Amino acid sequence: MCTNLGLRALLVLLRKLIGFVERDGTRVVSMSPEELVELVEPYARPVIQFFARASASEVAYFRNRGSSLTSVDQNAMQMMAIVASAKPDFDLPEIKAYLDSQDAAGTEQARDMILEIHKILYDDVVSTLKSHYGEIRDAWWITGVPKQVRIDCDVRYNNEGDTSRDRWQSLNLIDYSQIVVYEGNWDLFKDRYNFYGKGAKAKLARWIGRISRLRNITTHVEKGPLSRDEVEYVRDVYALVKRHIEGEEPVDGKSQLLFDETEEQRAAA
Repeated sequence: MCTNLGLRALLVLLRKLIGFVERDGTRVVSMSPEELVELVEPYARPVIQFFARASASEVAYFRNRGSSLTSVDQNAMQMMAIVASAKPDFDLPEIKAYLDSQDAAGTEQARDMILEIHKILYDDVVSTLKSHYGEIRDAWWITGVPKQVRIDCDVRYNNEGDTSRDRWQSLNLIDYSQIVVYEGNWDLFKDRYNFYGKGAKAKLARWIGRISRLRNITTHVEKGPLSRDEVEYVRDVYALVKRHIEGEEPVDGKSQLLFDETEEQRAAA
């Protein structure tokens, strides 16, 4: 809360609280500091209580947004939503718009779809690499997977200590975005994974990275629900994965099947 990012968000929140308490004609410029604190305190209290018991991951969610003006406004808006949940009379229009843009029920569905997407990618990537590079001495793993991905995966595997699992079962969803474009691998996957059409191969599987970021939100309730646009994106990717990767229907490499989020959507994410 005492970082630059935290203080900037708190100052935005304070400005909003002052504007709210002035709606009845009150003029805070004529008040003493003690009077202003007494007036604002009931609305600041829910935020204080939230951070007093917040977990490290909940605090990290606020801190990791970044230091841009958009990030500051996002943190302040989430604090305002905390106030509104405890104080229903704190009904500023922008809070209602923010809450209306969230899709709690869709987030539940998105979580299930992302889990299935992850399973489909795991099965397809592993089987494709095994078929192409061979399984003797785990040649597919050594040759077909980037070294740093293997190292990071081994660290997770060793830390988990589950000998009933293969080490590659510790791959993260984001890892597949690197594997499918690694060296000559793209020729093995492009007919099923290229949802963007034309462009540099390193960017044609970027949908996996975005799905991975959305997965982090759906599996951590403190990060809040996805927006309706984000839920719709997951549904679009799910349909494409089921059709082209699991269903093995080749994609048209000249057609763009997915479209990147708009600046407004990125700002709200």
